[in-house]
Amino acid sequence: MNGLLKLLVPLLISGVMYGSVPVLDKKSLEYFPNVNKYTTYRLLTHGLFSLILILGYIIFLGLKTKDLKLEGGNLNGLKYMLPLAFINVFAIIFFIVSIKEADHTGLVSIVGMGITLMTTLLLSHYFLGQRLKPGMGISFSIIIIGIVMTLYFANK
Repeated sequence: MNGLLKLLVPLLISGVMYGSVPVLDKKSLEYFPNVNKYTTYRLLTHGLFSLILILGYIIFLGLKTKDLKLEGGNLNGLKYMLPLAFINVFAIIFFIVSIKEADHTGLVSIVGMGITLMTTLLLSHYFLGQRLKPGMGISFSIIIIGIVMTLYFANK
């Protein structure tokens, strides 16, 4: 049970936090009619907060700059971090555009999370060698039907 809590508690916290992002974006976009300007400010605040977090690690956790030295294994991991940063920035940009254009914020979240789940499972299978089980095909079908129904009934 303790291992399950170590998994569920962070997932619950991150889920609630990720769930608040579309609402905060939509509310903020009311004050920024220009999506490009809003996206620029959002990425700048994201970067500023990241720098503050890094300083917090250095000051409060005693992280030394020598601990940040890239070594053999780290260099291999870095080749994945660079595309990750690129993908993350563009994901934020397209997410903001979809939030701006959507009348219903929940619709963007439902469709986006469904597509995210399917993408993660498929990429994990092809790039990490994780096995897809037969029940996942049924799950994919349910997700696709759910996305189509959500989009269909959102316009009714």
